[in-house]
Amino acid sequence: MVSSAAALETQRANTPSRGTTASLVALVAALATSAAKLTDLLLHAVAIDRSSPAPLLWLPALGWLVFILLRGTLPAARPAQLRAVAAVLTLILGAATVAYLVAYGLSAQSEGFDLIAATLVCVVILCAPARTLDLVNRIRLPTNADLRGRRLPSPRTLVLITLAATVVVWFVASTANLYIGHDESVYANKSRSWITDLPDVGFMETRPLVLPALGSVALAIHNSLFSFRVVGLLLTLGTLLALYLVGAKLASKAQAALTVLVVLSMAPFVVRMSESLTDIPSSGLLLVVAYLVIRTQERPYLLFVAAGVALLTFYLRYGAISGIAAIVLAAFLAYGWRSWWQRRWHVLGAAVIFLGGMVPHFLHAQREFDSPLGIMTAAGTGAGRQYIGQGLVDYVRWLPDRLGGDLGGVLILSGLLLGALLVWRLLRGRIAQHERWIVVLTLASSFQFLLLGISSHGEQRFVFFAIMALTLFGIHLLATRAGKHSGVLLVIAAVLAAVQVVGTTITLDRTLEITEARRGPLVQASKELGLQHPCTIVGPSYTFNIPTEVGWYAKCSVLGFSQLYRLDKSHPMVIFHYPSQPNPAADAVMTQLIGDRPVSRTLYGTTGDVNSVEVVRFR
Repeated sequence: MVSSAAALETQRANTPSRGTTASLVALVAALATSAAKLTDLLLHAVAIDRSSPAPLLWLPALGWLVFILLRGTLPAARPAQLRAVAAVLTLILGAATVAYLVAYGLSAQSEGFDLIAATLVCVVILCAPARTLDLVNRIRLPTNADLRGRRLPSPRTLVLITLAATVVVWFVASTANLYIGHDESVYANKSRSWITDLPDVGFMETRPLVLPALGSVALAIHNSLFSFRVVGLLLTLGTLLALYLVGAKLASKAQAALTVLVVLSMAPFVVRMSESLTDIPSSGLLLVVAYLVIRTQERPYLLFVAAGVALLTFYLRYGAISGIAAIVLAAFLAYGWRSWWQRRWHVLGAAVIFLGGMVPHFLHAQREFDSPLGIMTAAGTGAGRQYIGQGLVDYVRWLPDRLGGDLGGVLILSGLLLGALLVWRLLRGRIAQHERWIVVLTLASSFQFLLLGISSHGEQRFVFFAIMALTLFGIHLLATRAGKHSGVLLVIAAVLAAVQVVGTTITLDRTLEITEARRGPLVQASKELGLQHPCTIVGPSYTFNIPTEVGWYAKCSVLGFSQLYRLDKSHPMVIFHYPSQPNPAADAVMTQLIGDRPVSRTLYGTTGDVNSVEVVRFR
């Protein structure tokens, strides 16, 4: 009997528990995917791979999270168990690597190198399981106590460093992004038209006037693209500062400072930061509106201030009305109708302020579009949606990395998931009052994704408010649940974010060089026209104007072939032709315009290149 009991105990000891097996799988997966992600980042940093980075960081993050949760079972693990797990994963990754190499090779993408790196890590673990277990078991997770006495920068210092880094990153990105973009040129042309007699090429009534007004001041000081973009830099710095102040009040100064640093590491943010547009500053103002609405539970009079800030946000960017509506709806659901009924006179006063401030807009829209909502309707129609819900599909497809970068993507996804749990607790009536601000931001972010996703195509810049809000409370919720490891978590995230800022800047610098090379022929043709204003450039598109940036460089009016009714034939005119993009209908209109007059043709770019532009001059 004794021997039988001993044998049974030995058999149990030799049988791996589910928790131990799961922790070993998580460990090997975390190590393998981490190696793959490091390879991915390296290849992009040195521009060997110029495609979008593979969305791998959330995989090691998930692997490490599961491993940390199950780490208590690791001391019971044996080398044979680890070898078995590593063998299975080696076979899986090896087969995937071979299949990828056969199909694609290593010529263009980094995924092949990522798979090779992950497979090699599994092979190393397979060959040295005992050594691997020994090393991992010796690792002690640091706690907040380990940070005491260490000279770490204060949150305020970190924010100041981040703002200084923002200026450097802006300068690098702007230097790489030499040529003015489409939307940026629309505002710049309008700004210049107010201080000169040059045309406001591309500007329509669906565009707000606050940014052009600020831009005209900058151009009056110095008439250059750099000067115009300084406006965008100042608005970006103001947005990041607003994010810090709001985060410090709602979460903590350390978490808010880290949020600012993480946002600066996001590629979509840095790309738009190099241009002077309304997306970033309007998102910052939406954060302020959300904060003021949340604080009205303690100080109801702040609702009046929130209405004023919401008005400024709307006049800065008409599309921000979706964000304002999302915040209002989220606050109503988070605090309940009884709470707002108790503050009904403040709500009524705020509504009067906002709607009263909208009267000039309604009157202008009625005059231009025969409807007080005409501008907002026209702006939504012009968003380029191919089908209802296209933007929503885009945003879901871009989660997590293409919306917020690598680290930001993990935090955004964490914010969505953990915020959803709080919303569920709200529905069950089990949420504390101090947690409702997270519910407000969770719902407002989700509603912005939903409203914009249904009404327009997807662009990261449309949802910067949601991205920043999700990052803020993603950091807050993770730190809150980390307990004694919260400070260590923030330090690790700050280090990763700082590395990502550098990596993102290097990668974007090289990527933008390729973009600029494509636009080079068009810009060169525009700069070398040598026409004196007033003049006209005619393009070959029936549906869209030729790029508005042409008007910025050439200082001429720009018309598509569908706009020839506006043509003033007393002004000098040239035609921009794209010889490598056949368009029989456009060619017919061009032939009719020229008639039997002699022409001269100058090609900018390389023959056969789809980006080459031919300038057709005639008398």
